[in-house]
Amino acid sequence: MKTVLFFPNPLRAEALQLTETMIRGLSDCAFLLPDDCPLSAPARKLPLEQAVREADLIVSLGGDGTILRLAPAAVRAHVPVLGINLGKMGFMAELEPEEWPLAQRVLRGEYRTECRMLLDVTVFREGVPVVRELALNDAVVSGGAAGRSIALAAEADGKRFLAFAGDGLILATPTGSTAYSLSAGGPVLEPTARNILATPICPHAPMARCFVFSPECRVSVETTERRAAYLVVDGARETRLKNGDRLEVSRAEECLELVRISEKTFYETLWGKMADKHGGQSV
Repeated sequence: MKTVLFFPNPLRAEALQLTETMIRGLSDCAFLLPDDCPLSAPARKLPLEQAVREADLIVSLGGDGTILRLAPAAVRAHVPVLGINLGKMGFMAELEPEEWPLAQRVLRGEYRTECRMLLDVTVFREGVPVVRELALNDAVVSGGAAGRSIALAAEADGKRFLAFAGDGLILATPTGSTAYSLSAGGPVLEPTARNILATPICPHAPMARCFVFSPECRVSVETTERRAAYLVVDGARETRLKNGDRLEVSRAEECLELVRISEKTFYETLWGKMADKHGGQSV
């Protein structure tokens, strides 16, 4: 019998409702919920890390942000994630809400997985690692408040490739290329690619452009002024950087396994989502 962990966005009533519908509609499996989930559905509630370790499959119900929140735990436990999109874009999710009965196919083993690269993000302070995170989308260094410019210098394998003042720098995975990096003018990368993307945010330098690096590259970033700077990982986990801190980013050894059952290509999903966002206009 399969054990399924449901991870709904607790702030979306439709995510909670669909979770309850799926628990009552799926057969031949046991169900888990995080212990902070407000549902009273027939499922065992456990702390998230423990629930992930016991699960054979995680079903994420929400937007891409919901997948981002559970990704580190899923990666550490090597548990595949099936995303059901209840957000605005949902590039990572496999199913739309009305397609939830297809989850029964997944429980029968009729699916494949897609491995998504992550970034190993480490902050060094006086040579000592003080923060270490996994990033599925991106690690962003910025001045924090809107419009607060900072000066940055970035190196790839010890060789400087950027030095500029601006709103910050995005270090993204191919998965994250369709997120903040895209809004900042970065390229779209095929999500199963293995690259590290560096995209300046509103640089005050005409030659500060986006760079795409090999997966073996180690990218480092330092601020070059005595001004407050912040690191934000996957749009949620924030660290205030002190003067002299050094951020190092490399490809993580682990990857996130996303469940795939559809024959729809990434490009069909991309243009479909973009067309929806822009009122049906081709982009």
